[in-house]
Amino acid sequence: MVDDDSEDRVMDSCDEDFEVYDPYAKREWYILDPKSTGQKIWKLFIILVSWSTMTVTPIGLVFPTAKEHLMLVEWFVDISWAIEIMLCFFRANDTCNTFQEIAKDYVHSGVFFYDFFATFPSLITMQRYNAVNSLKFLRLSHFSTLFYPMILILKVSLPNSNTHKVTNIYNFAILISSIMLFAHFFACIWIYIGFLDKELPPEERTSWLMHPKSDFVNEEDGQVKATDFQIFVFAYYWIWEVITTVGYGDYTPLTWKEQLFVIGLEFFGLSFFSILMGLVNNFVTSLNHGFKSLLNERMHQLDLWV
Repeated sequence: MVDDDSEDRVMDSCDEDFEVYDPYAKREWYILDPKSTGQKIWKLFIILVSWSTMTVTPIGLVFPTAKEHLMLVEWFVDISWAIEIMLCFFRANDTCNTFQEIAKDYVHSGVFFYDFFATFPSLITMQRYNAVNSLKFLRLSHFSTLFYPMILILKVSLPNSNTHKVTNIYNFAILISSIMLFAHFFACIWIYIGFLDKELPPEERTSWLMHPKSDFVNEEDGQVKATDFQIFVFAYYWIWEVITTVGYGDYTPLTWKEQLFVIGLEFFGLSFFSILMGLVNNFVTSLNHGFKSLLNERMHQLDLWV
């Protein structure tokens, strides 16, 4: 007859043998847990800062006057990213639990080099050179994480919805947000192309923005009379006009650079609408799924009754 104490000791030894390994259970005090509340809040903060990079930086690159006003914002973003780079060397993940493993994984993944060149050159040069500031777009390597807040919003607003429906809504929201962001990029590129003739004599300017007959310059001296905001709003509107293939014809590409840009933009617009139609179809199908199931059930009951 086995006494209760010996039986308990056997059960405890079995529990120790089959204990599930937890990668976060044994680590040094300075290793950060990505599942902690503090790290989740920091992740959300970095995502918001990244959105600032995607929207503010292009404006500063094409409008010199705006760049002066946005200097503090750019400094704040770069310093925040410098802190994030340092934290990445101490943040554990599913496969790495020590400083050596985390650092090796971060560097070998290549993400470290994207983050480094997107942050430190502009800090060192004091945000002076556009070519250096353009490196900030290397942060697009984190593009997929930009929509993390959207996942949180959907989970809170649609707690009882099925996974298929939430996925379709999420994909649709990502597509719309992405096209709005890329339209912002394209608008800034379109403005940059328009300003390429700014240093030429007025009679030699041929770009959409700077040619003598443009609505944005004075015919007498060829100086830009429109504000930065007015130019950006028109450029953003015109990009959507091309992407949606509306083509009012109010402004047309005049130089070979503008024509090449529009060719690429039209291809992007066609691709966008092809994807959009597929997502809309899936979204509508998911909404009608419950109604179709109920209708099929009632039809089946009707067939049995007849």
